[in-house]
Amino acid sequence: FLFPRESMAAGLQTLLQALAQRKTMSENEVADYLESIGKYIAPEVGENPESVLKQINKRLKCMDLEIRGYYVGEEKVFGLINLVSDEVAKNEGGTLDDVQLEAFKKVLKMLAESAEHKAACCELEDHRGRLSVAKFKDLVEALCENQWLARDDDDFLTYGPRSYLELSENLRVSGVEIPQIIHL
Repeated sequence: FLFPRESMAAGLQTLLQALAQRKTMSENEVADYLESIGKYIAPEVGENPESVLKQINKRLKCMDLEIRGYYVGEEKVFGLINLVSDEVAKNEGGTLDDVQLEAFKKVLKMLAESAEHKAACCELEDHRGRLSVAKFKDLVEALCENQWLARDDDDFLTYGPRSYLELSENLRVSGVEIPQIIHL
């Protein structure tokens, strides 16, 4: 990441890189990470996860990026999101081709229309569009790995953290109840 206006302490840069790489981090994961890199963080920032993420957010504004969070029960989950759907984001932000993107949109729609917003993978296969069953399963695995979708304990698929953080408005329009979003 490049920070044109203000320099960022090495510890904050490392945390931001970890968040970008992992896609999302719980508040406890952020706290553990801060503890492990604590000696690199400027003393004025402190070690409270939320205050550290606020410090990073101040430097991200000029880049149209933001760290947001949401509640999963009592736990807070944070992720880095792009605030602008510009050409760079479209070209570099995703790895889905048009056929995969079409299938992903169908999956999101089907989840929105299903009871409790979850479904077995075999139920979703009917909405795979032009993808073969094998390619659809690969897509679902990639979407889970990148946290757009999540599997529950019963192996049902549902929305993942990134869907709630980055697609919340689209989901809300589809009638999906969105967890409380945390704006830092």
